[in-house]
Amino acid sequence: MLSLSNTVQNAIIGDDNSVTGGVIGAFGLLAINWIVVRILFRSRKMTRILEGRPTILLRNGQIDKRALERESLTREELLEVIHRQGFEHFHDVLRIELEPNGSFYVESMNPSAAEKYHAEVIARLDALAREIQALRPQPSGN
Repeated sequence: MLSLSNTVQNAIIGDDNSVTGGVIGAFGLLAINWIVVRILFRSRKMTRILEGRPTILLRNGQIDKRALERESLTREELLEVIHRQGFEHFHDVLRIELEPNGSFYVESMNPSAAEKYHAEVIARLDALAREIQALRPQPSGN
């Protein structure tokens, strides 16, 4: 978007103040963007090459110092990430992954309250299904 706005701006106020120059520049940038998006959509390998892969920064409560250095992150910045996710200490976290788009994926060591509640509801539904099955009359074998 910045390149597009810069191209159009130069066409309007720069040396080339023709509308045609701005339209050609804008069209060229939009066409290149469309081609790159199509290539990345169709090729998983090219996407990995251009965008990168996720980096695991913490596993089982242990910080990977090399990964942190490669990503130019400090321990304090990582601690800030887990605090924003509602965790107090690194040992409360199973894994932290830095995605290629810059977002963090944080996985808890223990299931959350919502996950525990979900598991409890499923267990109760299973128990009810078994009780209903037991109450149904069995077909006679004759």
